[in-house]
Amino acid sequence: MTFLEKAFVRRGHPKHIIVAIVAAIWGFYFLWIHNWIGALAAALLSAIIGRILTQGLREENLAQTTLGKIMLLHLHPLNLIVQIVGSILLIYGTWIRSEICIMAAVSIILLGHLWGWHQVNDAL
Repeated sequence: MTFLEKAFVRRGHPKHIIVAIVAAIWGFYFLWIHNWIGALAAALLSAIIGRILTQGLREENLAQTTLGKIMLLHLHPLNLIVQIVGSILLIYGTWIRSEICIMAAVSIILLGHLWGWHQVNDAL
């Protein structure tokens, strides 16, 4: 596995996902009150804590699970572009406090998540 594949699979571990959700809540709060330092600190702490909690993880084993395969779909160039555009729009929408911008961004991100799931498992 490449470094990028390992990083994406690791981010799909349930422990890492929970830490990322908590950090996102705090990060968006800090963006809402226009505190870039707080938002960046939440993101950085999330990355560090997520890495610590998943230390010793065999990425190859997680990559064989349905969740691991879904995480690897995020590396497809089109999916990656959609996710990045949606994330940038979400950060900007939160900063300017635009509800329509936030809703559009979340819609784009979720549509990006839907792309290709059928390739992982017919039940999806």
